[in-house]
Amino acid sequence: FYGLQHMGEYMYKYQLQNGYLIENKCVNILFRRHAEGIDFIKKHIDAILRIEKHLENKHSKDVFYGVLRSIVSGSFEFIPMSSYPQYFHPIVHPVEGDIVIEGGIDNGNTTLSISTAIGSKGKIYAFEPLKSSYEKLVDNIKLRKDNITIYNEGLYSSEKTLFLSQQGAGSRVSNEASPHNEECKLCSIDNKFSEKIDLIKLDIEGSELEALKGAQKTIKTYKPKLQISVYHQPADQFVEIIDFILSLDCNYKIELGHHTPYFTETMLYAYCK
Repeated sequence: FYGLQHMGEYMYKYQLQNGYLIENKCVNILFRRHAEGIDFIKKHIDAILRIEKHLENKHSKDVFYGVLRSIVSGSFEFIPMSSYPQYFHPIVHPVEGDIVIEGGIDNGNTTLSISTAIGSKGKIYAFEPLKSSYEKLVDNIKLRKDNITIYNEGLYSSEKTLFLSQQGAGSRVSNEASPHNEECKLCSIDNKFSEKIDLIKLDIEGSELEALKGAQKTIKTYKPKLQISVYHQPADQFVEIIDFILSLDCNYKIELGHHTPYFTETMLYAYCK
């Protein structure tokens, strides 16, 4: 029950100390948020307790319960930041010769950092589903390296075509066509690759769980290092992604990191010894 007792005490004290000192409208918002947060905890309590037992260190547990407290309270002040750079965890990071799958390229800066780390013997298979973003990345001379291959596809649980809302970092996969959605091709890691994979990095705006479902064979066979974003909406994915990795029974060591002073950039780092 690490953290749960303190989370409950915080909520009780906050309501007593502050609940009646602010105007009624704010009180309603505060209490509704708490009620939704408690429903979240009740819904996922078994998974929460199961995950806690598998977190490798105190910092990971502090991040885990800090995120849960933020879900309940709506405040990000409880999530401790990690001391290492995002994607360069002390154990779960790219090394020379790694074969890497990268879902979510953004501006390509992380791709370049990974490219440098893995060297000429390594390889990055990077995925960008939006055609406009893909074309910009392909035209970027800095990304024209022998160890980088960029696909104009997204990662998902199966092969299909869906629509992606064009909201930059807030893009979402949708079943609905609209003037603001772009049709995109999706593929699964298991169907795309048969070679040994050393590292899977996913930051794909809420589709991380679906992509992991499409990589089960690869994960079970090769036990790659995992760097998975767990902060996207819906909030259920924060718990569900970690629990899914545990359900694969690959004996992964699980750590969590957090890399901004806000709600975003909470990462799952998993590895097998």
